[in-house]
Amino acid sequence: MADIGLAVVLVLLEAAVLVAFWFWEGLRQWAARDRVEGAALRIWLVPALGPAGLASISYGVLRVGLVVTGLSQALMGAALTGVLIVGLGTEFSRWLARSTARRDSKRIYGK
Repeated sequence: MADIGLAVVLVLLEAAVLVAFWFWEGLRQWAARDRVEGAALRIWLVPALGPAGLASISYGVLRVGLVVTGLSQALMGAALTGVLIVGLGTEFSRWLARSTARRDSKRIYGK
């Protein structure tokens, strides 16, 4: 029973911290009404480092014998990796669209 309770507490704590971080970063960008210096790096650094930390937690609790907690941490790490991949794919497609539009405008208007 302690294994399941620990798994639930860790997952809820991690989700709450992640939501609070994204809310805080969004609030900073909204208050600045412009791009905040280093915001993109911070927003992508958290999901990038999160799975590494969750993998180490998962390994540690599996070694202790808390199987459910270890599996829940591994699943959270996989979910964060998925969010990272989707988010970086979206950012790449936006960059590619801006780059193409900039190149086309230079070709059309000669700037």
